[in-house]
Amino acid sequence: MAHSEAITIIENLMDNFAFTLVNEDETITGLTASTNCDSWGLDDSDVKAWFMGNGKIEFTATLYLGGDQDPDKAMYGSEIEANVKGKAVDRNGTWSISEYEIVKAEIKLD
Repeated sequence: MAHSEAITIIENLMDNFAFTLVNEDETITGLTASTNCDSWGLDDSDVKAWFMGNGKIEFTATLYLGGDQDPDKAMYGSEIEANVKGKAVDRNGTWSISEYEIVKAEIKLD
């Protein structure tokens, strides 16, 4: 498979992956809790990915997560930039992220 196909596969997984991060990952939920925003989601991503054979892809990605500022509270950033690396696997024709590590994540102050 072509390198560009690996990128497309991972890009297609990013919305659901971002949802998982903002709802379940301790690092990201800790950052979102320190802001006065809610309704976090994926605004954009920059993905690099490589097929490793046997239905496996390794990837790195920078995710730009955005939240909606509560107008009644002080502003403390509404964007988180997270650098992640991970692996995806093909199980019976369905790709999913099997493991990941957050390399760095921080609130981007406006």
